[in-house]
Amino acid sequence: MDLVRTPLAGVSSGASVVATYAHRFGPSGVQVGVIRHDQKDAPRVYNTDKYDAWENLQDHPSFKSMLSAASTSDNSNLRAFMAENIFLTKRPPDDKHWRAELPTTVRLLLEQRST
Repeated sequence: MDLVRTPLAGVSSGASVVATYAHRFGPSGVQVGVIRHDQKDAPRVYNTDKYDAWENLQDHPSFKSMLSAASTSDNSNLRAFMAENIFLTKRPPDDKHWRAELPTTVRLLLEQRST
């Protein structure tokens, strides 16, 4: 996943992005993760920022209140805009946000790539 072309490009400022991933949990459940190396967080230098990716924003549990807050309505213009975009909402940090080592799956993939 190339962060440069997404709103997540700013996540990499001040830190080195080590890996990014997208994981599908079902028909409408997608999580995007960005793993960064940030020395200022030593000894737990690997930070994982997680985002929910909404491919179908109308499936979001707060969709109706979003429409109201944005002073818009569910019309053909909005549906066209939603069909062309994926919407990301940041998840709060969990117990695996800061780590001293990379997750095993990422380490294995990086090792495979370097051989």
